[in-house]
Amino acid sequence: MQEMLYKRYRPQDFNNFFGNSHVITSIKNGIIRGKVSHAFMFSGSRGTGKTTLARLIAKSLSCEQPIDGYNPCLKCSNCISIAKSKFPDMIEIDAASNRGIEDIRNIKDSVNYKPLIGKFKFYIIDEVHMLTKEAFNALLKTLEEPPKHVIFILATTEPDKVLETIKSRCERHDLKLLDSHSIHTRIKDILNLEKRSMDDESIDLIIRESGSSMRDALSLLEKVLTFIPEDEIKRESCEEALGVIPSAIISKFYEYYLDGNFDEMVNIVDKAWLEGYKIDLLMKDLAYLIKKESSDSYKSIKQISKIYSSINEFRLEENKRAVGYVILSRLFEDINRSQKDYKSIDTKISKESSASNESNKKKLYQKDKPSIVEGNESKTTAESDSQQINKLDDKVEDKAAVNKSKVDREEDSIVFKDGKSSETHSTKNHTPSLRVEKKSFSPSTMEDKAVFNKISNNWDQLLKDLKEESISVMIFLLNAQLVNYEGGKLTLKYDKGHKFHKESLERSENRIILERALSRLVGVSVNISLEIDKDVENDFKSKVDAILEGN
Repeated sequence: MQEMLYKRYRPQDFNNFFGNSHVITSIKNGIIRGKVSHAFMFSGSRGTGKTTLARLIAKSLSCEQPIDGYNPCLKCSNCISIAKSKFPDMIEIDAASNRGIEDIRNIKDSVNYKPLIGKFKFYIIDEVHMLTKEAFNALLKTLEEPPKHVIFILATTEPDKVLETIKSRCERHDLKLLDSHSIHTRIKDILNLEKRSMDDESIDLIIRESGSSMRDALSLLEKVLTFIPEDEIKRESCEEALGVIPSAIISKFYEYYLDGNFDEMVNIVDKAWLEGYKIDLLMKDLAYLIKKESSDSYKSIKQISKIYSSINEFRLEENKRAVGYVILSRLFEDINRSQKDYKSIDTKISKESSASNESNKKKLYQKDKPSIVEGNESKTTAESDSQQINKLDDKVEDKAAVNKSKVDREEDSIVFKDGKSSETHSTKNHTPSLRVEKKSFSPSTMEDKAVFNKISNNWDQLLKDLKEESISVMIFLLNAQLVNYEGGKLTLKYDKGHKFHKESLERSENRIILERALSRLVGVSVNISLEIDKDVENDFKSKVDAILEGN
């Protein structure tokens, strides 16, 4: 079985160790002068060479004929044994799986035995931060006064978790991630040895995907070389081998971002989701281009922070496509709505609707609350009830609403834009309205019934108005189902799969925006109550498509 690339081309001497020259210089000088510490501690991200450097120290101090007083000859039996991990005086311990006090006691018992072959006995403890507190305390005494023939080399990716008393007894070196040029050079060298070729764009892609980790870069390189049989590798083939989103799609995504084309960005999110790409990676690629291409550092960093904070906030949400919608909505919140940036959403809203919005805003901030019921309260006949409802409807009727069609409260569902036909509705004639729960509605008063009707009948316009103030609130609301209105409280339900949409809408800033919009719509103060109902089913994607398309 062939060795992995990162093992096959692991540096065998100090001259071939890439990066962190300040650490190499310090260690070389110590070996040359014969002043080697009894304990080293190497910290740094994965793939920075911590374990490799530990082996080089062991090889240099065990070499029978070191070159220039510090570099292993690579020819003596000790150098060869260490390279093959068969040197009896080099003990490697994985603290992630051997982390208990008994494991450390075994080390304490064995340190007193002298080395079998070399001058020193080396204990390389990888991921040392994984040791238990009791194990650390057991190791402490041995580190403080070890036998002269013992050298401890500790490696960790999380030095903050290592006890200060342990760190203070070690010669510490922090290894940095390698720069792109060093990794690029190393990959080129390996390709020449493997008799393969790759364009610079492909190499840069591997470096970016590796996170500047040399080991990860070589692992990805091997994946590409195995996947692609051709001697010459191009970027398109490299993207396919790594399973990343093609650069053409990322470029188009960024172009739509610059143009403020929200609709097309949503379409790309949908396409990426259906083709199995990770939406969080799509958003990170967008963030990369925003930082790389933008000349406004403040604006670009602000947008990037929105992307990463949203990814972290909804990291447990299974529906990553919905998370993508939320991220897009947040990115567009800061863009000037009066310019073309919102042309893909705004062109369908009529001038009459804007005039109606201004009228409703004035109503909201009037000092005297509008009366819900006018007339003689003692009227009990069906005729008087009808008159009261008519008066209330006259108060809250939105004469300039774009959607003039009424929504039947007893309707079970609405067909949204999905390419399918319906026996009762046509997607060409309806924008998506909130579904009303299919059950008998029994308001406590006729006024509540009228307000309920008003909200359900004008839900589409409410969504469009909310889009002007906060697209996030609009998108969070698309998953909701209208249930009841009673005593000034509107009840909305979510299915259990959209719990984070409910929780997001419950935040005070989002709740205030929604309640104000509802109050403007019906002319009375409205509070909202949000619930989770496992029986509720909603097509979030279809609603987004249709509400953005408009009438």
